[in-house]
Amino acid sequence: GEIHRLVARRPAAAESVARAIVRPRVRLGLDQPDDDPPLRQLAHQETAEGRQEILAFLLEDLLKDIAEAVNAIVHADGTGAERLELVIRAQLRAMAQRPAVCHALINELGRAARMPVIAAMINTAYQKPVEALLLAGARDGSLVEQPDARSTSIALFGAVTINALMYLVTDHHLDETVVADTLYAVMFNGLRPRQGDEI
Repeated sequence: GEIHRLVARRPAAAESVARAIVRPRVRLGLDQPDDDPPLRQLAHQETAEGRQEILAFLLEDLLKDIAEAVNAIVHADGTGAERLELVIRAQLRAMAQRPAVCHALINELGRAARMPVIAAMINTAYQKPVEALLLAGARDGSLVEQPDARSTSIALFGAVTINALMYLVTDHHLDETVVADTLYAVMFNGLRPRQGDEI
């Protein structure tokens, strides 16, 4: 509807919509004076069912951006491990650019009727490409072979997503570089000491 048209017209407006849904009477128009008044008004007028529809749309928009970045990385040069690291950083970057959207989603989206559609989008946008990178990394020797690449891709998506959300829902700045480096250390180097490490 109208709110979808407005968000599509100005991608940054998604943040305004999300803030209006989560905190309709707090700080709107104060922290970002360039917020779009029609968007705020539409968000206030939406019914509970319509609000869930908006949240699903916002997540789809976020996943679309992630999918585009991931697709470009998957088809770029580099080892499986190198491209997998870039995918993780791309997901964190997309989430860091939409803190209010992520905040709204973690609060509200569990009740969205379109979760099956969203799950399918996550599978297409992230899990299948990451699964392909895991297999490519096993072939080129940059990653160990996984017994179930699909399950590993789901675990990676969850690890990145929850790390980002823990920062965003507590109103802490999401430093994508710091979080990506931490995830890299755990995912690629592991938690156990390596030969030659001091214990």
